[in-house]
Amino acid sequence: MRRYQLKIPAGYELEIFATGDYVRVHQAGVALTVREPDRNQEVELQEGDDAHLARFERLRFSHGASSDQTAVVYIGDGTQASSARIGGAVDIKQGATLTASAVSVGSTATQLVAASSTRKSVRFQNLGTEAVYLGPSGVTTANGIKLEPGATWIEENGAAAAWYAIAATGPVDVRVQEVGA
Repeated sequence: MRRYQLKIPAGYELEIFATGDYVRVHQAGVALTVREPDRNQEVELQEGDDAHLARFERLRFSHGASSDQTAVVYIGDGTQASSARIGGAVDIKQGATLTASAVSVGSTATQLVAASSTRKSVRFQNLGTEAVYLGPSGVTTANGIKLEPGATWIEENGAAAAWYAIAATGPVDVRVQEVGA
């Protein structure tokens, strides 16, 4: 995701060359019209709004204000569209504990975490140069969830289960973070 600070003149479209399929208006004093000219897609976004568009290589920004406007937008790939504007109170409950570990995974199933009924979520990050495969104690490269080098897997539904990993050859460094109650 890249950040762009734009000065959009009144009564004109400002064209920028940026590749992606997602745009978020981070700061803007007025509603912005975002147009993708090649496929003739157009959305109007307020500050905090975002949109997931068809793949683009350039965008045009305009507004209805009578003076030039400065805006900050983020453009990237693959981000889910939603609104960042929230009304009312938000209650975010956090786990009481956070633990971290590093596990070396080879060509036999290696336990990453033991089962724990108090674990609320667990994150696995592959810091190696080859894929690892996540799953139960019998995990193999043929039946596990593939975690590419550099990728992170966040598990909430099955967080309390024991998790294992295996690599084709190894060793692969897997980082683990657990959030408990």
